[in-house]
Amino acid sequence: MDGLYGVSSVAVSPNGQYVYATAYFDGALAVFRRDEATGYLAFVEVQRDRIGGVEGLRGAYSVAPSPDGQYVYVEAGGDHAVAVFRRDGTTGEPAFVEVQQDDAGGVDGLQVALSVAVSPDGRYVYVACRGEHALAMFSRDERTGKLRFVESLRDDLGGVDGLQGASFVTVSPDRNGPHVYVAGNWGQAIAVFAVREP
Repeated sequence: MDGLYGVSSVAVSPNGQYVYATAYFDGALAVFRRDEATGYLAFVEVQRDRIGGVEGLRGAYSVAPSPDGQYVYVEAGGDHAVAVFRRDGTTGEPAFVEVQQDDAGGVDGLQVALSVAVSPDGRYVYVACRGEHALAMFSRDERTGKLRFVESLRDDLGGVDGLQGASFVTVSPDRNGPHVYVAGNWGQAIAVFAVREP
């Protein structure tokens, strides 16, 4: 087994067959196959930053699979980035797709990103970023898994409040009027956002 030094986050695939873990010090995404009867895990493989063409995993801190289970999104605070992987439907092994990085290609608000979440409908990805006290939003291509930067909301700008030290993000499961919730660690607050079409 490898790739768990500084393990920081764990997530189960929607079908319950795989478990993904991020390791901060290893800069890695580890994959396990899950026995649905016992819950036991069997190591599959590990993807590491800057090995085999993989980018954007330095300081990997949070992981979230897409609702269809085909893609995995990893937030890495050290790289100020979100890395995208496609999951092999047979083996569960992830293949690197792309990385969205702060200050590259118009992307903004990913400094010291700490948490990533995918909306229940699979259309958007949200990232909570402590370094910029921000919530970054990406639209998601459901066919390719790739992301497109939409906007970044920052604490104390444009009427936004409660994002100081943004450390965790989650999305409500209601599809007709979802809301995004962000834990503002330093501000001792929970910020609530209503989702609107960009």
